Amino acid sequence: MEQAERIAIIDIGKTNSRAILADLVTRQEMDIRAMENRVLPGPPYPHLDTDRIADFILRALADFARVRPALRVLIIGHGATMAVVDDVGLALPVMDYEYAGPDDLAAEYDRQRPDFAETGAPRMPGGLNLGAQLFWLARHHAQELSRARHALFWPQYWTWYLTGHAFSEISYATSHSDLWSLRTGQPAVGAMSRIMSGLFPPIAPAAAIAGTIRPALAAAYGLPDGISVHVGAHDSSLALVPHAGSGRRAPSVAMSTGTWLAGFAIGVEKMPAPGPGIMASLDIFGRLVPNFRIMAGKARADLLDGHSRTDLPARPADELALYQDKTGRFGLHDSDCLPARLATRPDESAADAVDRLLARDALAGLYAIGASGPLHVTGPFAKNPVFMAALRQGWRFPARSSTYAQSIVDQVAALLDGPEDRPVS
Repeated sequence: MEQAERIAIIDIGKTNSRAILADLVTRQEMDIRAMENRVLPGPPYPHLDTDRIADFILRALADFARVRPALRVLIIGHGATMAVVDDVGLALPVMDYEYAGPDDLAAEYDRQRPDFAETGAPRMPGGLNLGAQLFWLARHHAQELSRARHALFWPQYWTWYLTGHAFSEISYATSHSDLWSLRTGQPAVGAMSRIMSGLFPPIAPAAAIAGTIRPALAAAYGLPDGISVHVGAHDSSLALVPHAGSGRRAPSVAMSTGTWLAGFAIGVEKMPAPGPGIMASLDIFGRLVPNFRIMAGKARADLLDGHSRTDLPARPADELALYQDKTGRFGLHDSDCLPARLATRPDESAADAVDRLLARDALAGLYAIGASGPLHVTGPFAKNPVFMAALRQGWRFPARSSTYAQSIVDQVAALLDGPEDRPVS
């Protein structure tokens, strides 16, 4: 029984990949591996290094197996990423969502995409809408796309890679993809339907068992036979589960942080008004949840990198707004849209000033989607004292934080402690 409760959690973030061996009974991390991810420049376009990630996953599972073998695996993946596969492997490289190429077809794509009222997806730059990626691929790589068997969301690609079984998952499908209807939970009907036709496999619960690791992979890495693999989950959506399980919908907020900061208004099951960073999606259980997202981790790095620019005037935070230029880099501008840098108080560092500004924008987003109740923060920003202090000062409910390892183990345990932890029929 003890061994059956061990699980390998594979968390593929935009910046880093991690493999965690956890005990679901004690909810304790037992072992961990980490690797920094990288983007390959192309050709044919900037893409994720899937070979390196695959080797990382399997080597981590092999390391775990030598000491404390896990009998199941759950893949968690960052958003806005899909893999187009044929019967053997990738039909096309996995596009980096920061690639600006899809913007070349923006005007044409905008005439094809469904309305916000149907999908809850705002129009985002580059490949942050999966529909924009797919539209660009159909134009520039039509031959490869015509041979494709499936388009798989990022966690489900890795589940397919390990097991050979293809599924989609509802929280990922509805997360600013531009492709899924919030009302029906099915692919949106419209001009994109011809390109999407038959590409996305059936929806399955994130907690369901997709299959077992392919014998050839297991043999190549010295893994025991019969390791089960769950369908897999969208990383930000997983953060909701401990606070919004199947029976609990009291108002609260789950905030997942990292490269992206995503805040979800649990218990507010109505469409928000459109606005910057504001969207709506279905949670892992298929329920509507308004949410707010900004690339806080990337913005923080960019702003600190540009802080020393003495050619820009220094302005206090309340006079500045965050913006992203055509290269994807974040900066600040004033009310006249003129570039500026963030002024610091005499007793604070540049990092402290940036953290307070990001907390300000996070709070504004939460209030814009009607969020209320206790705020639960996970990820790197949860251990940032300046960011958390600014959140607590501006939020009229308790704001709690938890460490990365503990929060992710709690999220997975909550996900798998339900009726959907069974094989897909």
